Amino acid sequence: MSHVISIAAPAKKTGKTATAINLATSFAISEKKTLLIDCDPGQGAGYGISILTYPARSSGFYSVMTDRSGISEQILSSSLDFLKVLPAGADFSKADFLFGDTDGDFFKLRETIQSIKDDFDYIVLDSPSSMPNLLKNVMMATDWVVIPLNTDFKTPKELLTPFSEIKNLFQLLITLRDQFQVFPKIIGILLNKCEQIEDLSDKFLTQILESINEFILSTRIPASKDISDGFVLGKPAAFQNIGSDATSAYMDLAEELMDKINCMHQN
Repeated sequence: MSHVISIAAPAKKTGKTATAINLATSFAISEKKTLLIDCDPGQGAGYGISILTYPARSSGFYSVMTDRSGISEQILSSSLDFLKVLPAGADFSKADFLFGDTDGDFFKLRETIQSIKDDFDYIVLDSPSSMPNLLKNVMMATDWVVIPLNTDFKTPKELLTPFSEIKNLFQLLITLRDQFQVFPKIIGILLNKCEQIEDLSDKFLTQILESINEFILSTRIPASKDISDGFVLGKPAAFQNIGSDATSAYMDLAEELMDKINCMHQN
């Protein structure tokens, strides 16, 4: 059975795109047929994995969503056998109006993904962080939501804004459930840039996220140059340094999510 996982972060600089790239790569390394879709006009996911798809080109997600082409013809193969990629294709940050609820357009991405869903075990969506109409489209197409959050903060007050944005995302999912009877599930909140994991997580859980700490995933992603340097070179962390702590953490994340999805789906 195929599963659609959105990496969603209403606030910027949370490690959203790095999570999408490296999670999709980890699924593929685990020999799960995986599609990474870059739904963000910043085009970071497509760029951050570009060395695996070079020299192929695609007019991408934007072309598909504006009916210029079909999704199958824009999906790129990669040098990793079990990974395929649909890049963003263009900077469409000024075009959120195109994704509004006109003639049922909120279901457009959902219906598009349904047409190729059976070809993959996991479809990972790098969600937009600043386009509310497109974000609704993405959430409508989603089975599971991972919310990444950086923990490189000096005081708990610095997390008040991203925490507020997380609550807004929860509210959006409730609204979509009530209005459209779609039921994407929050599978977990992922803590990124964990340098002093115990100290940071204690502060984080008790002072900021106490009310939703049940959603916090066990896997923690370390602050690592292998992630940032790999992104600049268009490589996932596993291709930058297969033996790094970052690579191990993302593999652990993929395993944790697979286990949780199986468990939640059975229930």
